[in-house]
Amino acid sequence: MRRTIWTAPILATEKVSPVALPPPDLRFPGSSTSSPNMKEDSLMPRISLVPVEAMEGQVKEAAQMLQAALGVVPHSFRTYAQRPEIALAFAHLAQAVLGTGTVDRTLKTMVAYKVSTTNGCPYCIGHTSGMLHEVGFTQKELDGIGQLELGLFSEKEQLALRFAEQATRAPARVSDELVAQLRQHFSEGEVVEIAAVVGLMNFTNKVHEALAIPLEEKFLRYSSIS
Repeated sequence: MRRTIWTAPILATEKVSPVALPPPDLRFPGSSTSSPNMKEDSLMPRISLVPVEAMEGQVKEAAQMLQAALGVVPHSFRTYAQRPEIALAFAHLAQAVLGTGTVDRTLKTMVAYKVSTTNGCPYCIGHTSGMLHEVGFTQKELDGIGQLELGLFSEKEQLALRFAEQATRAPARVSDELVAQLRQHFSEGEVVEIAAVVGLMNFTNKVHEALAIPLEEKFLRYSSIS
């Protein structure tokens, strides 16, 4: 039986200050992914990763909550922490989009995985596929998210995944028919939730790839693009 995906709550907003950083001295293990940003010989971040001990206030508290939930503070959060206001704002947005509402959180993660594979972002593929594996998804089911013609999911799930792909590839071409089909299974608010997941993941896919944020070691085995 699959477990429910849990999202850590994020704290209330407070005024935050820039973080002073030591010189970068981090090397990361190689990855099997085919992304040009994930080299096998050496993975140096383009932007220094802020050490948790250098964070302050609610940014540090959010990092500690992520550590408790994931077993690691994501390199993405440590990158955003170069600008603490952005780190905290992103954490609030991610919590609102992924951790609230009435759409099943596992379906939201499936949508996030679909967007990430469509864009070819190994970092986000690693995180989303890892989360799905942890709640009981098989590799066949992950493959089925990429190949909807296999028909492994319910009509409701397939519609959400089709919407995710179309909205990622060409949002202006999402058809009225597809949205009408979605609304047969989801409320208007839930359609907004799904669209927000698509938007959030397109943001993270582009930022993480452009900055070549290296994937954490615990997620490397999930990062391959099939």
